[in-house]
Amino acid sequence: MRNEQMPPDPKGVLTDKEVLKKSQYLAGFVESITAEGDTGTLVVRANIKDISSGSLRYIEPEDVQFIEKVYMVSFDENTVFSGKVVADIVSGDQVAINTKELIYEKDSLTALSIAFFDPREDTVAQILRDRRTLDAVVESVENQDEDTVIVVRTAIPDEDKLRTMDLSGSYTVPFIERKYSVRISKSTTLEGVAREEISSGMSAIIVLDQDVNAPGVSEFGAITFESQS
Repeated sequence: MRNEQMPPDPKGVLTDKEVLKKSQYLAGFVESITAEGDTGTLVVRANIKDISSGSLRYIEPEDVQFIEKVYMVSFDENTVFSGKVVADIVSGDQVAINTKELIYEKDSLTALSIAFFDPREDTVAQILRDRRTLDAVVESVENQDEDTVIVVRTAIPDEDKLRTMDLSGSYTVPFIERKYSVRISKSTTLEGVAREEISSGMSAIIVLDQDVNAPGVSEFGAITFESQS
C-alpha cells in the first residue's frame, strides 16, 4: 500500500488531490451565453477529475475518472478575453477559463479570463511542435575562421497545407522539403562527431537557436549538433 504521507511522485504521474482541490482552471463547451455589453453569464459543461477515485491523497493514472459538471460562469468588464470577443462567442465553442473561485467548491464561478479554444489550431500546434529541432542531412560544409557553416536539407510539416485539411478524422501529415544555413560555433554542443569531421551526406539532429519560420532569418545558430551517421 502507498504511504499516504509520501510526497508526490517526482515524475508527475500522480494526481495530488490537495493540489487538485485548489484548481481555478476550467475547460469545456459553452452551452449558452447571455450578455449585456461586457457583463453576462456563460453556461459551461466540463469534465473534471473525480476526486473520489484513487487513494486518500493521490490518484494513480490508471485510476483517473472524470465527472461531468455544468457551471454558471459570470464575466464583466474586468474579464480578459482572448481568441474571441464576447459578441462572437456561441453555443458549442470550446473555452478555457481562469476562475476567481475554486472549481471543486462552487458551481457558480467568476471568470478572470476566458480564452476561446480552437481544436483545429491545437491539432496544428501539436503537429508543428518545436520547429527548432531538425532531422537533417548535411549538403555542404564551409569553414569560416573558428566557425563552420553548413547547409542542411530537411523535411518539415507543411503548415499552409495543414490549415486547409480536414483534421477531424484520419489524415496524413504533409511535408515540404527545405534547406537551411546553420552556423556551428564554439558554443555548439557536438555529439558523436568533432567539428572537423562534419561532412556532406552526414545525417544529424540539430537544435537551432530559433524557430525555422522566424521572419527575416537567413542563417540559424546551432545549439546542438548530434551526428546520426
